[in-house]
Amino acid sequence: MNQGAAEFMLAMGLQDNIAGQRAITNLVDPIWPRYEEANAKIKVVTNSSDYPTDAEIMAVDADFIFASFRSAFREKDGREFYNVKGIFTNNTVGPCDGENSDFFPTGSNATREYSTCRPQLNANGIGTWLEPLNCEDESLRKPATPETLYEAITQLGRIFNVRTVARQLISEIKNDFLVAEKTLASAPVKALTAIWLDCITCCSKEAVPSARCRDSNRVAYQIHAKGTHTRANHDAPVRTPFAQVMVGAGAGGPQLVMQQSGLTNLFPDLPGSFKCVPIADVIALDPDVMVLVEAGFNPSLDKIRWLYNHTDFCQKRYVQHADYIKVPFSASSLGPRNGAAALDIVTAALHVTTGGGSGSAMNFQSGVGFFDPEVLAADTADLRCPVDLALVKYAKTSYTSCGITHTLDRVPERVVTLNQGVTEFMLAMGLEDKMAGTAYLDDEIWPRYADAFSKIPILSNTYPDERTLMSVSPDFVIGSYMSAFSEQCDGESCYKKAIFTNATVGPCEGVNSDFFPAGSGQQTKYSTCRPQLHAAGIGTYLNPVYCEDKDLRGDVTEETVYTAITDLGTIFNVPYVAESLISDIRNDFSIAEKTLQASGHSLKAIW
Repeated sequence: MNQGAAEFMLAMGLQDNIAGQRAITNLVDPIWPRYEEANAKIKVVTNSSDYPTDAEIMAVDADFIFASFRSAFREKDGREFYNVKGIFTNNTVGPCDGENSDFFPTGSNATREYSTCRPQLNANGIGTWLEPLNCEDESLRKPATPETLYEAITQLGRIFNVRTVARQLISEIKNDFLVAEKTLASAPVKALTAIWLDCITCCSKEAVPSARCRDSNRVAYQIHAKGTHTRANHDAPVRTPFAQVMVGAGAGGPQLVMQQSGLTNLFPDLPGSFKCVPIADVIALDPDVMVLVEAGFNPSLDKIRWLYNHTDFCQKRYVQHADYIKVPFSASSLGPRNGAAALDIVTAALHVTTGGGSGSAMNFQSGVGFFDPEVLAADTADLRCPVDLALVKYAKTSYTSCGITHTLDRVPERVVTLNQGVTEFMLAMGLEDKMAGTAYLDDEIWPRYADAFSKIPILSNTYPDERTLMSVSPDFVIGSYMSAFSEQCDGESCYKKAIFTNATVGPCEGVNSDFFPAGSGQQTKYSTCRPQLHAAGIGTYLNPVYCEDKDLRGDVTEETVYTAITDLGTIFNVPYVAESLISDIRNDFSIAEKTLQASGHSLKAIW
């Protein structure tokens, strides 16, 4: 009935047990990519943008209903409560009243604001399960802790008789939480505060109601036209159709994910998963990062535009620095994404607050991410306080390659690779769309990358001349060997296939061309042109195994490979992809080592 519940079932390999669900286009955000194929085979019960009717549910002979929110079991009693009319009627399992529908003796025993139908469904042979963070009676709700998540998975394992699968899923999530903790512990920033901004239009009846509602406390609205401002009325007071916004509270999914990410929730004492708070309460706080929820009923960019068009928010540090993390709504209920989301949130938070890339988080495609600063600048250009890229730490990236530090204003978009090894690095990281050209193949490209490689212009079979290189307007050049950046010259020590002359970036001489203060400081055998390319607006990266100054090369180990991949992940703003590639290579090395050990032999070789 809800996306978190659906992903729980898919994570446990139970797609064949699902009789039906709502259409994927009506989920609040895309299904987790790792489950797309399995999800596509599940029958669609309703094309409505809301819950299915009770008739649609009964038409598939449902014997179990699995949900994240209590609204999934609401009785349709003729009343409209926060624009939600309920599902179950007297034609199926109603009336729904009395014990465990209106009041819960094992909880507070207080009468709830609307009736739910789980006892009646159970009496009709239809089992039910409701996320323990969102029980109908607040006093029955479990705390937002990893243990609650693990208990839920264990219980589902018993219900569906997949106990081993449940234990495996718990193990994976525990590992994600552990890596997230270690990532923050090893970072220069040890503690970060956050506000989880769930919805800016869900707390006011003055807004225009939409069909997307999640439960009685979470009605969604579309923004009134009067809430949108243009440059023409920047001098007018900021008007919004709402006085409150919905934030992640201290006893639900948002709290769990923030806590396991090492983020301190600035609304920890609010009850429940989500709570409407006055806008003034948000303005009064100063979080390190603002977590913006991405959902179809209230997209994250709508929140961005609201923040940058509000006088008081325009003065806030996190708004001026664009310290935002984007999180899918499905990560805010209990589900298999919780661990991956926590891990990715750590990486994203460190990136936006420090401008650096994290080298210890995997890419699980959890949907968590950060915004492209250029997109933010363009999207806020007509608002009260547009994004100033000079204030955004992650708008610029500094890196050091073989003793030379360079700062990029943006992620390179027109890259030329001048040796096969670095070409395959780019392809392995899925960066072929950023490649303007390549050169100097030593042998056949790795078959797994052949299709992507076939779409990239080949500039030369060896090194291209500088005219050919510059004809594709490169903004970044990558080489495996120092010769890729060599300057043409006469003499015994000159590289005979050198590329650069005074016609482009030469003369190439002096610090970091002829000698490297970060290394031995001694004269190199020929000049290279990386500082001059940098001065011309073209970034460079040289394989650390072949730095111009031998003192900068260091010992060559597998860690050298991982360092190069991490560097490229930082430069191209794909730290997650870099760590995923590192994990694959580590695994290959491990299998090779175990294979040799299992053979009982030791081998010697000449390369």
